[in-house]
Amino acid sequence: MKPLLYLSIFFCCLRPTWAQTTLREGKDHALFIVVTDFDNWPSFPASTSDEVKRIEKELKEEYGFRTEFVLNPTRRQIIEKLLEYGERPFGPEEQLLLYFSMHGHFEEGRTGALIPKDGKLEDRTYDTWVAHPLLEELVTGIPCKHIVLALDACYSGTFGTQYRSKPEAHASRPGEDCSSRITKALQDKSRLYLTSGGVERTPTESQFAEKWLVALRRPDTDGILSYYELYAVLSEASPSPKFGDFRGHEPDGDFIFVNRNSCRPAMPGDKEKWIAREQDKNAWEEAKRLHTIEGYYDYQEEFPEGVFYAEAARAVSGLRDESEWSIAVQKDNPEAYQYYLDNVPNARYAAEARRRLRQFGGAVEDDQAETAFNASAIYLPGGIFSMGNQEGARDEKPVHEVRVDALFVDKTEVSFAAYDAFCQATRRPLPDDEGWGRGLRPVINVSWYDAVHYCNWKSEQDGFVPYYKILGRSVEADGSANGYRLPTEAEWEYIAQQAMAGVDSLEKIAWHSGNAALKTHEAGAHPGNSNPLKDVFGNVLEWCYDWYLEDYYSRIQYSEAVPLGPKRGTLKVARGGSWDMLPQALAPSRRMAYDPNTANSRIGFRCVRKGFNP
Repeated sequence: MKPLLYLSIFFCCLRPTWAQTTLREGKDHALFIVVTDFDNWPSFPASTSDEVKRIEKELKEEYGFRTEFVLNPTRRQIIEKLLEYGERPFGPEEQLLLYFSMHGHFEEGRTGALIPKDGKLEDRTYDTWVAHPLLEELVTGIPCKHIVLALDACYSGTFGTQYRSKPEAHASRPGEDCSSRITKALQDKSRLYLTSGGVERTPTESQFAEKWLVALRRPDTDGILSYYELYAVLSEASPSPKFGDFRGHEPDGDFIFVNRNSCRPAMPGDKEKWIAREQDKNAWEEAKRLHTIEGYYDYQEEFPEGVFYAEAARAVSGLRDESEWSIAVQKDNPEAYQYYLDNVPNARYAAEARRRLRQFGGAVEDDQAETAFNASAIYLPGGIFSMGNQEGARDEKPVHEVRVDALFVDKTEVSFAAYDAFCQATRRPLPDDEGWGRGLRPVINVSWYDAVHYCNWKSEQDGFVPYYKILGRSVEADGSANGYRLPTEAEWEYIAQQAMAGVDSLEKIAWHSGNAALKTHEAGAHPGNSNPLKDVFGNVLEWCYDWYLEDYYSRIQYSEAVPLGPKRGTLKVARGGSWDMLPQALAPSRRMAYDPNTANSRIGFRCVRKGFNP
């Protein structure tokens, strides 16, 4: 009987080691390259790298991946790391996931790029950035048959060849065993990618990373997650991820994630783990069925590490919004609507709440009255005025009557403080302040395109409908929207005439070459300007919406609609003069024009919004 006893002991000793292995052990690799601390660009919160580390942990512990995590590398370190992987030997069925999380940048007509720790804000030669073609070249040179590239960065959708139709997973044959399915999936070479969005900016708090965890943790009948099944889960994220292939991909190439529970006999702990995941899934389904704040809280309390924890948090936020709005509507008074605006983050009904507040406020008594809900702007009721200057330059003639509708006008030009908040929220580079300081100084070194993007972001933050429809360098105005926008050239001149009320000399109220000391000054700081509209003249030029046409005044009829300028052109209008211009160049009728891509120390902007006509 002793031999039998020794044999039993032998198998008992082997069992724990066997339980820790999988059919794919040592064949799957993942490299995570994450930048959260930038030398020149806005930093990301620590939670950004924590999200990616959770993906790494899941792949390591549940899928048997060999992982490497590189935090805050420079451009040189990123390139050297990819070259290092290019020198590694890989077997025919080995796979490699490359996951990048950092700032991204894109300019129309040029290639996209990833921004490493030492990336400069402006880099026309891409000497400090990792351009997408360089990334593709480095990744293509890695001798691994199966590679998936994940890009969680702004404008990452400009990488590779994007698929136009929804991908489909390889179909399994009835009775096909797990090992056969893996062999079949890895038969052809794969060069695939997934991105957190398209040609757009993506939020710092990434739903892309969140959905990766959902996909990896979601129970599956065979424990195998293919590239195409992964994308099906990622497609639930906002903005919508993109997918496709790049150089070297073969048509049927795939990439698979094989869970430790796959392709092996049942092991100790499998049943408990399966039960825990089923309980998580069932509890989430029950929370969704109840669809109450208490129900979602119960789920979060029971499953603090649950697959659907973040989705539960969003559901709670939505229900609170609905509840507070319902209360405000029932009370139907100014105090209730103001409470809703002040106490509900990202309020869904903010625009309607403000509209009802305006109704309670009635007609504004004078053209300098502040609205109850926007202390940074003043209300101008609109009207007909004479535009142009018969004694001015050729492009200021002829003088003509123009009708302008009511509008709200920012008292000052957009400040660095306001614009920097936009940059940080949208992961854009901060514009240069020329060493003069930021804070309440007007933002400079921003293009016309930068300005319209800010307007749309500001609209969304304050609950208004974005005014611009932006696709790359194509920008169209939506006249029915109530969001922030740049003034038209006619509106700007109308605003300028209001700002001149009671003023006998622009030289006394404006920052110009004679008193500005060759730099900008804080908004509203000029001691001679008592008008609520500050720095309309001097300090910085202000972008207008219109394309510039020298003889436009003689071409257009102004009797009916508010003029929007020519339908096309090469230059955009800028008005008001700047810190380095002579006082006589600050006249309200003076027209200047620049390429909309121009970003210099002379130009900023101010926002307006549609008013109401009593």
